[in-house]
Amino acid sequence: QNILSAVNVQHDCASSSCGEFVSVNIQQERTETTKTKTSLVHKNASHFVLNAHSLHNYALISQVIPQPL
Repeated sequence: QNILSAVNVQHDCASSSCGEFVSVNIQQERTETTKTKTSLVHKNASHFVLNAHSLHNYALISQVIPQPL
């Protein structure tokens, strides 16, 4: 498989209405600790924002983006 280009995408929390936070244990060197951190729960894993700075590869990027977008 040949890689022709790389793009930077971010999950779109605004469109997905993400907002639930949970407390998760922190792992250190593959071991779960008793320390916790707050983590955001993402609701929909199919909404992304394309980083506009990567549009210098427009010809390649446009080949993989669905037409309705």
